[in-house]
Amino acid sequence: CNPNSCRASGRGLQQKGLRVKEVADFKVYTKGAGSGELQVTVKGPKGLEEPVKVLEMENGIYECNYYPITTGKYIITITWGGHSIPRSPFEVHVSEEAGPQKVRALGPGLETGMVGKSADFVVEAIGTEVGTLGFSIEGPSQAKIECDDKGDGSCDVQYWPTEPGDYAVHIICDDEDIKDSPFMAHILPAAIDVFPEKVKCYGPGLEPLGCIVNKPADFTIDSSGAGRGELRLYAQDADGFPIDIQITDNGDSTYFCVYIPTKPIKHTIIITWGEVNVPNSPFRVIIGEGSHPENVKVYGPGVEKTGLKANEPTYFTVDCSEAGQGDVSIGIKCAPGVVGPAEADIDFDIIKNDNDTFTVKYMPPGPGQYTIMVLFADQEIPISPFRIKVDPSHDAAKVRAEGPGLNRTGVEVGKPTHFTIYTKGAGKAKPEVHFIGAAKAEAVRDFEIIDNHDYSYTVRYTVVQQGNMSITVCHGGDPIPKSPFSITVAPPLDLSKVKVQGLNNSKYDNNLLQTGR
Repeated sequence: CNPNSCRASGRGLQQKGLRVKEVADFKVYTKGAGSGELQVTVKGPKGLEEPVKVLEMENGIYECNYYPITTGKYIITITWGGHSIPRSPFEVHVSEEAGPQKVRALGPGLETGMVGKSADFVVEAIGTEVGTLGFSIEGPSQAKIECDDKGDGSCDVQYWPTEPGDYAVHIICDDEDIKDSPFMAHILPAAIDVFPEKVKCYGPGLEPLGCIVNKPADFTIDSSGAGRGELRLYAQDADGFPIDIQITDNGDSTYFCVYIPTKPIKHTIIITWGEVNVPNSPFRVIIGEGSHPENVKVYGPGVEKTGLKANEPTYFTVDCSEAGQGDVSIGIKCAPGVVGPAEADIDFDIIKNDNDTFTVKYMPPGPGQYTIMVLFADQEIPISPFRIKVDPSHDAAKVRAEGPGLNRTGVEVGKPTHFTIYTKGAGKAKPEVHFIGAAKAEAVRDFEIIDNHDYSYTVRYTVVQQGNMSITVCHGGDPIPKSPFSITVAPPLDLSKVKVQGLNNSKYDNNLLQTGR
């Protein structure tokens, strides 16, 4: 019996990092230690023995575990043939259950590795606060540690073991081991026929951008010339869930891999050959939402088939919250005859809101037919185009005009006159007045329309032609009732041309004249 040839290792024997209500496991290796009986005892913080399971495996290996339920110091004593093995008794400090975690870890370096090669793993933030990170490696040899911050809430960690054996990898956040730390990594001796650096990995499924949710993403692994090694993949999404990757061995040292991402978040894929990371691994893949124009919703008064008025501002909303990735494009056209003889584009303003919706504002310049097109990611959405009818914003039948300037008689050449246009209840529009005289020359001068800001307008003008004249009054381009107005313009009054005769020939007339004075 040679107890000094025994050794024990495992997470359940680590001095720190264990927590209550976690299985604390370890192995005892007795090969070459002769004949003897293994005894394992675990004493808890109160000095009482705790239950421990011991299971004999092949080649003199025993698997052991216990389940601490209270915090404090535990003493694990291991004997072989009645004598303590090296390092026994082991002192283990058990802490409280792990609280909310700020980081998680993934990768081959937490489980295995090879002497002479780096053992790699990834640490990534769970939320926005990462905390202060630290790493320590305990094992048969000192191991240099390097950490590369990737700037996306994750970092690549590498350590270089120089001796084979079991290493405890501690990942510390804010001075505490994270959940499941320490991780036990079994480092293998150096191999002369494994060349992970010669493995090539390529394909869209490993590209940083381009993969879309719910669509297969594939890549190829070429191990030609990489020697005798075993392919292994580690993959999880940014929420910490594993990614199911289907691997097909093509039989020619290449492997075809396919996965279907179900969430539009970052996916991390680590590829190892012979337990060692291959070039460019880990791969970080940002899964896109894809473009779904059929999920775009459009609503609001500006896309209703009826109810719109010319020259009145309106709007509509484009909801892209369920449409994935893409830009919104809008086009608004009016039919020929609205603003000219040809079809014309209508100006609009588009405002981006905080909830993946857009507000589109426009003002129809005139009555008629309009077409609104909505595109998402350069594709027209299925419910586009929207064909709408814009009604006049006014009713000329409700307008009246009156005043001396519209009387059939009484207007004189050269004498300023006026009339008033009443538009209350007739809608928004500009009044128009046109004069047509007897001659082709200009019919009036000093013409002006004054907005009284009380739904009325005063029209002032001075006629320069005598005779018949037509006055057309329109509201928004439509003639009002009784328009055109026909008036007769009298010549100007000139008293110098008035002649009085016969006043001195009659005594009666003379008396009248004197009475008038």
